[in-house]
Amino acid sequence: MATTYFKLRALDAQLSISKETLANYAKLKNLFGERFRYGQVSEVVVAQITAQYENIAASIPLIEQEIAKTENALSILVGDYPHGISRGASFAGIRLPKVPSDLPSDMLRQRPDIAQAEQELIAANARIGAAMAQYYPQLSLTGSLGYASGALSNLLTGPAGVWAIAGTLAGPIFDAGAIKGQVQATEAQKQAALANYVKTIHIAFQEMSDSLIGYQKSLESLAARNRAIKALQTTVRLSFLKFEEGQESYTTVLTAENDLYSAQLEAINTRFRAFASLVDLYKAMGGGWTLNVGPDPSLASSPKQATKTAKQATGG
Repeated sequence: MATTYFKLRALDAQLSISKETLANYAKLKNLFGERFRYGQVSEVVVAQITAQYENIAASIPLIEQEIAKTENALSILVGDYPHGISRGASFAGIRLPKVPSDLPSDMLRQRPDIAQAEQELIAANARIGAAMAQYYPQLSLTGSLGYASGALSNLLTGPAGVWAIAGTLAGPIFDAGAIKGQVQATEAQKQAALANYVKTIHIAFQEMSDSLIGYQKSLESLAARNRAIKALQTTVRLSFLKFEEGQESYTTVLTAENDLYSAQLEAINTRFRAFASLVDLYKAMGGGWTLNVGPDPSLASSPKQATKTAKQATGG
């Protein structure tokens, strides 16, 4: 459910970026439409801008459709009829939390699969004890007078005199072969439960490691994406100035605008993947730990700083 919610917020961000970019292209379309009428630019420039404007306009209904489907999916997950989902902070405003450092491995015992395997092992041990207990005779003695039976005479030393015995002697004591087989069977069950327990623990540690690595690398990738966006924003600004000065064609400006838009969408996708990795990490740990918000790795100004911040965020 958490991953679906983050997907919804990522779609919100994509819709916002698309509408913002569409508005920018609308201004450019109007601006260059005027320049074309005065013979300052060719019709090719206007056609290029118009084509890009319409491409983005066509993508917006698709994003809106995906938002509606994701809202419906979330509604069903919470056991409700399809309806709109209330929003909190913007997707960019949701901080990527810091994973606590020095977490003890015992926290993995909170995982349902480990807890189940552990209980199965405990139950298998208990069954061995129960099987072994059948070697011990179960007698019910009272204070009444009575004579011991022949079977009891084989068990007790001394004369079969005045012993008070009510009920019957437990039979398995005289069928040790069957009991031995039962003990061996329960021992085999214990070994199987132990093997399953060890395997479950190995899987838990593998999933924990995979999730930590995935989260760390997502943070590093996101920081790089955001640095690329800043560089492309500078490229768009400078290429437009060069175009105004007659030093660049508008194709250069259009290419920069397209690259910026694509980079912004990909940064949103990368941020979503970081949150999805965090959800996987939380599940791998079995939940139950407190999220501490640390430095936002997306604000790293260099690859070295991004790696350092990401490792801090993942307790590495």
